[in-house]
Amino acid sequence: MLKRLAIILLLAGAALMLLPHLGRDLWFDEALTVLQFAVLPDAAAICRNYVIPNNQIVHTILLHHWMQLVPPENTLLRIFPMLTALAAAGGLWAGFRRRLGAWPLGIALTAWILSVPFAIYGTALRGYMLSAFWIALALRAACHAAENRRYRDLAWWAVWCFLAVGTIPTNLLGLCAAVLYAAPFFGKKFWKTGYFWFFAWIPLVMLGIFYLPILPRFLGCCRLGEGWHDHGRAAVAVLLPVGVTFAVPMLLSLAVCRRWFRRREALLRGLIWLQASAVVLIFSVAPFPRTFFPLFPVYVILLAGGLRHGMAVLPPKRRKMAAWTAFLLTLVWGWAASSPCFLNVCSRLSGGPEQDDYFLPYCMEKSFSPSRIAGEVLKLDPDRTGKVFASFRADPWSMLFALLQRGAPAEYCVFDGPRRKVDTLPDRAMILLHREEDPAPFAARFGGRLVLPTEYGRSVLYQLQRPPM
Repeated sequence: MLKRLAIILLLAGAALMLLPHLGRDLWFDEALTVLQFAVLPDAAAICRNYVIPNNQIVHTILLHHWMQLVPPENTLLRIFPMLTALAAAGGLWAGFRRRLGAWPLGIALTAWILSVPFAIYGTALRGYMLSAFWIALALRAACHAAENRRYRDLAWWAVWCFLAVGTIPTNLLGLCAAVLYAAPFFGKKFWKTGYFWFFAWIPLVMLGIFYLPILPRFLGCCRLGEGWHDHGRAAVAVLLPVGVTFAVPMLLSLAVCRRWFRRREALLRGLIWLQASAVVLIFSVAPFPRTFFPLFPVYVILLAGGLRHGMAVLPPKRRKMAAWTAFLLTLVWGWAASSPCFLNVCSRLSGGPEQDDYFLPYCMEKSFSPSRIAGEVLKLDPDRTGKVFASFRADPWSMLFALLQRGAPAEYCVFDGPRRKVDTLPDRAMILLHREEDPAPFAARFGGRLVLPTEYGRSVLYQLQRPPM
């Protein structure tokens, strides 16, 4: 009964962490996902339109069906990722509570749930939290397949691998971590068994099966080379959120589990911690830091295992007191790590609001409000006879989505695309720029002056004024 109450409290706490963020405006990638891909007529059309990695296919298909159930309102749309976040936390608890113990797993899960990355991706219309859910289920299936040697467990492992790589191809990293985690359960000399290698190759096979029908488009996305070129800063942006999120269970595990680190399984699982750093440093273009968020469920399980071994070496009478102390320290650290001052420092270390994926990205700032700007634009042009141009840095997709929500026609908001540029604008058109952009080139481009600047946080709204003929 107490263990059931524990997961209820954990999920209730997770919901409370996510609820304040449900109403925030959609940012660039989210609005692009909704307007460019999720509105397509069916799953086949979504698969065929894999032209950029923003189309995270399995996530887009599920979002497409969710949008058929709810109106396109920010809060209602964000309930979908919130449900996947709760499912990911619940899946980890259901799959590993007996294996790792309620206290160790509860402490590690609490650290994740209280973190800002959980709040960001638990309400984001992107496939990262859904990926974390698939990885959580894949971890459980991997352990069962290793211990029971049943083809039914292998089949479930294959299903979760298929859905994970179909959401984001780089989820192969999380599945590789699951293979390393489960490897000791195959036996002392697991590498000599054909069953293990059959199991280990399944993620790569599922990747091939999923993307083979759209192979040219998949290869085209791979050739885009999106990511970070500064490997040092990328490494900081990837490792810092892991250290901040799991600081308490990580330090406690290191403090009390020195003997455990001599065991063979510690070597294998240590490779999981090095995985993200290796990928960042090896590839010529480091993946975006958010690519590694689906690894967080693996970190939860690893640290829960460390806490379990640590509690086992304590005298039985001291274990409950130690567990409560660790839990309270996790709560205190979670509160401290979410303070604005701390988040600002971490965000700057991670590249600033424009590049930060985990602490204080610009979409989480209170000043980011495309809906407010859209409302002001439509007040200035109630007949909707003009045009609004938004520069790339001013987040044009978010602006378009906000205007569409308020009944503006799709052609009302225009912006440059990869294959087309806006050539002309009518007199008195409104132009939205990033606050750091120089308005002079845009004034020269559209043949007029940009007047009446109004600042809205990171964006500035101008009006184009042409000299009288």
